[in-house]
Amino acid sequence: MNQMTVVHCVVSRADWPEWVRINPDIPPGRNYDAFLEDLAQAYQGAIEDGGRAVKVDVKPAEFLAWCRKTGRNVKASSRAAYAAFRLIELQKKCSGH
Repeated sequence: MNQMTVVHCVVSRADWPEWVRINPDIPPGRNYDAFLEDLAQAYQGAIEDGGRAVKVDVKPAEFLAWCRKTGRNVKASSRAAYAAFRLIELQKKCSGH
């Protein structure tokens, strides 16, 4: 059976205001603690379904630069693609490639 992997971008509390500012689909008043709670629920759901959950630490400026470089608009699908991209980078780094 293939194991489903859920990967999410996670920002620090200090970076949260900038993250909300650059992501137009995140409501301006969105609470950081609610964001973390939603992530925890998503991860728990993935684990309960037999998958795994991976958090990828992200800096807003790096994400924004990647979006510009790859010609992507800043939105949920871009965050998902960036999280997957970063996970692959980290796996390569850990395997020595």
